[in-house]
Amino acid sequence: AFWYHDNQHLYARPYFFQQNINKPRLPKSIVNIPGFTVGGPIIKNKLFYFFSYERTSERTAQFGNFATPPADMRAGDFSAYAALGNIYDPLTGDPNGANRTPFANNRIPASRFSPIWTKVQALAPLPNQPAQDAFNTSGNYFSSATLALTRDQYDVKSNYNVNQKLAVWGKYSLMKAPVLGAGALGELTGPGLGQIGQAKTRVDIPTFGYNYTATPTFLIDGIFGYTKFSNEATGPDYGKNWGSEIWGIPGTNGGRTRPDDIRYSGQPCLNNGFTAWGNCTGSNPNFYADNSYTFSTNFSKIQGAHELRWGVDIIRHAMNHWQPEIANPRGNLVPTGNAVVLLGQVARANHTYAAGLLDILGSGAKSVQNFDMTTREWQHGLYFRDRWQVNRKLTFNIGVRWEYYPLMTRAEGRGVERWDPATNLVTIGGVGNIPASNGMTTSKTLFSPRIGFALRLDDSTVMRAGYSVSYNPMVLSRPLRGLYPSTVAANWVAPTQFGFFGTLSRGIPEVPLPDISSGKQPVGRPDQPRLHPQLELHARTPVAGRVPGFAGLCGQSDGPAVPGSRYQRRSDWQRPAGPTAGTDAEPLD
Repeated sequence: AFWYHDNQHLYARPYFFQQNINKPRLPKSIVNIPGFTVGGPIIKNKLFYFFSYERTSERTAQFGNFATPPADMRAGDFSAYAALGNIYDPLTGDPNGANRTPFANNRIPASRFSPIWTKVQALAPLPNQPAQDAFNTSGNYFSSATLALTRDQYDVKSNYNVNQKLAVWGKYSLMKAPVLGAGALGELTGPGLGQIGQAKTRVDIPTFGYNYTATPTFLIDGIFGYTKFSNEATGPDYGKNWGSEIWGIPGTNGGRTRPDDIRYSGQPCLNNGFTAWGNCTGSNPNFYADNSYTFSTNFSKIQGAHELRWGVDIIRHAMNHWQPEIANPRGNLVPTGNAVVLLGQVARANHTYAAGLLDILGSGAKSVQNFDMTTREWQHGLYFRDRWQVNRKLTFNIGVRWEYYPLMTRAEGRGVERWDPATNLVTIGGVGNIPASNGMTTSKTLFSPRIGFALRLDDSTVMRAGYSVSYNPMVLSRPLRGLYPSTVAANWVAPTQFGFFGTLSRGIPEVPLPDISSGKQPVGRPDQPRLHPQLELHARTPVAGRVPGFAGLCGQSDGPAVPGSRYQRRSDWQRPAGPTAGTDAEPLD
């Protein structure tokens, strides 16, 4: 048994923690890791058991400096911020921002206040510390909370010797790791302090294996494993339709297309020139359910000076995700300070806040999970290896491995999406008259040779060298999980730089969802993904000797990373920037 303990009194004060306070109390940081193991025979020389338990308990203080609007701004009084620029009436002047009329004394009449904005701002905390700038608009709010992690890990294993030839074993591992955090702005959420809301993670891993000695020179072993992973992360605002029902902003939360889906609940993001209100973490919430299956069996045969070994590996991955993170599943609303300034004037935090108070939106965005992001992948491998002891000084290791990665598919019989640059259409495998392969194939000739030797030069010096080719088994599920049209996002912007898109009271439109029944769907913005199998060549030539010396060379060839290179080919499915003029061969590169 064991117990590990750590706390904040063993550390120095974090540099950015309450710098304006003399000798502040150190932020909480308490870690406890108790655990124990037990094991032994159940039946002598026949049946054995092992059990292990470990808990990790962390309670750490999370803190930060944020910005919240002062009381005078909330009342429409911007007279103290005239040095940042006057507030102009967005309903006056020209569409390009010229000839607008300023509000008298830089004060917005209460009759012009947005009832939605005033309802939301009532939840916003007031400044609680001196600001970091002369206008009381930056770093005027300190927030802290405890981030709590409680992780329990269990392992139980049993070995059973059936007879002198056969031994079997089974193992089960379980991990549960809930995390609980808070938003920086209290009931109005804001940025997460470590973790926004709660995240629940659970991993189950049952595993079974065997060893069978057929003859003194022929052995068989195998293993089967299953990994079940689930993760659910929700914000502290989850469970209520704050945007559409409490605040009354049309189009937020589930809207008309997903009105009864609780996963869209919570607070939409409202930018305001200060720390944004609501849940602005677009990746929250998420619901993951991933399953992986692995099976391998191996055969070993000793034949004279040769130790032969061959076997098979089979892997199955299944990913099931709900996480429409491109924009924000609850909605993202951005007032524009350009709507309350003159042409040529720079908008600042006070202007953005004034625009919100006046019900003016510069842009809006929302994302929808059109259908769950799912992937299904198989990976296959066969190998053969011969370890040949030529004599007492020289040993060769020669082998070859064959790997096959069938084309990834999705749930419900769908295949992978593909964009055709000639037609600007996205085709969806297995939908309509589109074949499941969608015109794509994967290689069936991925052979990986390996060769190496060990030469004992004398009793104190050994030279080893090796060469291999390997294919990186990059799981495509994660990078290709949410391709259009599984996740759809829309963004609405102002028609001109100094104009505005709409109002809070009108909200945002419904996200237009594509009809994929035909298996084809046009897209608005071109892109050109390409995927090349990743190939790596490895060479090792170490020379090892007993103390006092060691010498060696370990390298990986890395030639020009272009398609067809004999040195290396890397997967290149994502470009760091958008398409440009390119070349004749690659017009969008």
